Amino acid sequence: EHQFYAPGTPPKEFHLSPDETVRRQYPSKVHDVAHEVAGLLAAPEAPREKRTVQPAGDAKSVVYLAEGTSDVEPERVKLRRQLTQLGFDVQPTQELRLLPARELRSTVATMIQRAQLVVHPVGGYYGFAPEGGEGKSLVEIQLEISQADSRDGDLSRIIWMPDDLVVQEDRQKTFLDPIRTVFAGRGF
Repeated sequence: EHQFYAPGTPPKEFHLSPDETVRRQYPSKVHDVAHEVAGLLAAPEAPREKRTVQPAGDAKSVVYLAEGTSDVEPERVKLRRQLTQLGFDVQPTQELRLLPARELRSTVATMIQRAQLVVHPVGGYYGFAPEGGEGKSLVEIQLEISQADSRDGDLSRIIWMPDDLVVQEDRQKTFLDPIRTVFAGRGF
């Protein structure tokens, strides 16, 4: 799915936004859709229900690019685009926010088990907490699942935070402490 709007109340389509930075996202989104359509058209022999975008080349390495918060989403989108263009299978391909917590955990765990690299963008907000997720944000849930992966050394994990990170919420300040103490240097 491709979102052609900036979150907000009400959401604004990129090309209608008064913010020039938001308007500049529109051509990139069009490029993403065109790339996906080209991949679909290049594989017409695949059965419709099994058809996926397959760039040219051999079997692809899987990268799990975790969902983050709105302040790091533009960088996440750029990274997804670059990895896809390089031929990586970038997961997730669906929006995780729409899944109930019990399904979310199993879905994320399955995707991470297939991955050779996991990248966790962490921003200044604590983020969306799914229903039934014990009050934990989607960002925190994904980090916990990644940490629990038992491949010990066979899974590369990166936590990425902007150099100029400005923490916007007290809960995020509290969450950043274990990122720096529990996660950093222990498989990440």
